[in-house]
Amino acid sequence: MTDLETILELHEGSARTAALAAWVQELYSKGSPRPVLVGGAAVELLTGGAYTTGDLDFVGEVPSDVESKLKEHGFERHGRHWVHEKGQIFLEFPGDRLEAPETSLEINFDGSIVEILSPEAVLVDRLASWAFWHSEVDALNAVLLWRATERSLDRKILRELVRQRKLEETWEEFLRFMDSVSDRKPTEEELEKWIRDSRH
Repeated sequence: MTDLETILELHEGSARTAALAAWVQELYSKGSPRPVLVGGAAVELLTGGAYTTGDLDFVGEVPSDVESKLKEHGFERHGRHWVHEKGQIFLEFPGDRLEAPETSLEINFDGSIVEILSPEAVLVDRLASWAFWHSEVDALNAVLLWRATERSLDRKILRELVRQRKLEETWEEFLRFMDSVSDRKPTEEELEKWIRDSRH
């Protein structure tokens, strides 16, 4: 297990994000369910750093022994958030468990082994944030994630997740946009137009 001080010396970026996520997950005892990396940090790793974030969100419980370890390493708890002021690390545990049919997988990112939400579930989660809260960052994240993972995405799982979240219309609009720029990177103007036109 890499010690936290060594990780804090890494330059800001995806390798540091992955190392921090792996460090948090390694605090859990063998045999205990490890938390799953979700949210913007999951997008960051799945896109190879096309998007970056300073927050790490996990789905999973924080048992008392992990709480103690976090405190020993300088983290302070604020509700469901854990903050390391010196290292400017922000952890959040927004949920206890994944909801079916969400799944996770293990990835090796620059030598760090991280349990991460599946790209299908991350993509649908970003689209949900766009559809319900008009989060433009999440709309752009969905585009980046689709570009990075399109060939490996399981379409059956995607359709089930879309149906479960009642995102059929948003999904169709998203696919139409991605089809329209399938042979090139969308321009900033095209992205802005799609975001503007697809607001409900």
